[in-house]
Amino acid sequence: MEAPATPTDNPPPRKPGYPAIAAGVVLSPLAFAFGGWAGLLALPAVIPKFKRLRAPAYGYFGGVVVCWLASMAGFNPWLDFARQQAEAEMEAALGAPIRYEKFRGDATRGELTFSGLSATLPEGAGELQVETLEIDAGYGLLLRRGPVRVQARAMTARLDPAQGRLERWLSRERADGDVVLEVTGAVVTLAGAQTSARVEVAGITGGRQDGVMQLNVALRRIELTVLGQAHDLRIVGGLWVRGRGETLAVGANLSFSSGEDLHGVVQGSLEPGGAGSLDCTLDYLALEPVWGRYRKVDRLGGTLRGRVSISGALNDLHMAVSGEVMQLTYFHRAVMALDETRSFTMASGDLSGEVRLIEGERWEFKGLSLATADCTLATDPRMNAMGGGRVTLNGPVDQLAGTLEASVGSGRLSEPISWNPLSDRSLSDLQPNIVMIGEQFHALDLAWRVKVNALDVACAPLYGKAGGELSGTLVKEPGKRVASLRVSGSLELRDGTFSVLGAAGTAEASVSFNPQGPSMYATLRGKLKGQVGSTPLFANISGTLHRPAFEFRGVTMAPDELGRKIFEHSESPLSTAEVLRRREDCSRLCGVQASTQGNPFLARNTGKVFFKFSPAPPEE
Repeated sequence: MEAPATPTDNPPPRKPGYPAIAAGVVLSPLAFAFGGWAGLLALPAVIPKFKRLRAPAYGYFGGVVVCWLASMAGFNPWLDFARQQAEAEMEAALGAPIRYEKFRGDATRGELTFSGLSATLPEGAGELQVETLEIDAGYGLLLRRGPVRVQARAMTARLDPAQGRLERWLSRERADGDVVLEVTGAVVTLAGAQTSARVEVAGITGGRQDGVMQLNVALRRIELTVLGQAHDLRIVGGLWVRGRGETLAVGANLSFSSGEDLHGVVQGSLEPGGAGSLDCTLDYLALEPVWGRYRKVDRLGGTLRGRVSISGALNDLHMAVSGEVMQLTYFHRAVMALDETRSFTMASGDLSGEVRLIEGERWEFKGLSLATADCTLATDPRMNAMGGGRVTLNGPVDQLAGTLEASVGSGRLSEPISWNPLSDRSLSDLQPNIVMIGEQFHALDLAWRVKVNALDVACAPLYGKAGGELSGTLVKEPGKRVASLRVSGSLELRDGTFSVLGAAGTAEASVSFNPQGPSMYATLRGKLKGQVGSTPLFANISGTLHRPAFEFRGVTMAPDELGRKIFEHSESPLSTAEVLRRREDCSRLCGVQASTQGNPFLARNTGKVFFKFSPAPPEE
């Protein structure tokens, strides 16, 4: 008979809990998300009270070790999944595939790090490069409070606003989801054919919440390049961008400066649909250093202060300009014969109008005008004038059109008349040197109107004052050195006198210009009334400014005899010096032959002047 079992006998061995171990192994992939720390979840199994959990805990712990070692070897399906999700979201945000050199992730802390990331933006909008991009996706890539946090360091972007490329890219629909963005150190280059900019950014903060994007950009420096010349601007303050999808608004609150030559501020915003404006206040702009970057043969001095209101779309900016130009000076070495006393000057003038930047690259003027009440209109010693007026320009900078309205208040015309064939200067080809200034433009089509109130005439042997109203055009075609000047209207000589050799008297004359031909072919009309001693002189003036004609009426002696009398007459005997001076005057006016033979009417042999003699009485 068998003895009954006692409590001290060993219990039968228990069968291994394979299902429980398998259950623990199934849970072990949590280590891909939480790393080796997930193995600590097996610790309660060593407590006697929880000894029944030992089998699944051993399986779980072993699986954790295997997953942890696999992660260290670079195999982590959970991290790979998170990386693919991050790539998809970045590509959706940029609208283009991304490239990167290295990837590092920590599933436990939920950090994804991309190094050497780059992308080519769609539709030629530009390129983007980031040295390091970090994404905080939440603990274990699962537990995240608030939006995704993205940090970028050393970002470089090249953007092309031409033809609306950048604007279309900025306004495209993007993926949903809240994001907090922080960029430390960035350089943004805006490309353009005529205008480009390199912007140094201290930082960018903001992100997207509830589908609305808000970015704050702290600027440090802008290198603005216009027509190949760079302008370095120091910036204090920054920009902001806000919007949803296609409705983007841009604002600014910053100050800018460039040494002692430029100071100003920009404030305001550009709203969707072209509403709003960015208001740029120019406290001070020195013109000479800016002008000197573009031109070497001339110099523009003075200062400008005013306001520029920027509106419109990103690829079609409208800049309404209003300001005051002070102490303006302009000097051109060739046009002004290296003589700075011939510089154009203007004490003050009002600048207004609009400048457009079309498709992000082409500059165009629209009603841009400069008006002044007192300035120099011509500075050549042979023709100078002071007055006021307004010049207005329209069109692209390389194909300008415009108008000039001016009024001459004072001036002097002092080119002596000469019919000497050896003379290389003539009153007929004299023109204000402002015409040569217009020839400095690549292309110009200018309609002008000038009212001459008072112009002293000292064109020996003719004197007086001229007045009238002229209009016309000045056309400078591309590739040509000189411009085409056309004039219409007339000038009249007032209080005119003449004094030639031994003859003197009064003069009436008018010059009428025909816009169909050069100004040298202007029509002359007038009368001379004087005397040579006791012999009266009466002459009608006709012909052109280039070749005048004189009809002497009431002539009762031979023309050659009259000519010699004009040459020799004097109320008192002439000294040797006076005779010599008279021969020089006759030579300058009528030519060497006339001077040698003492007969000014021999000037008809030069082909530059015509004389006719008639015994008929003078016309009233």
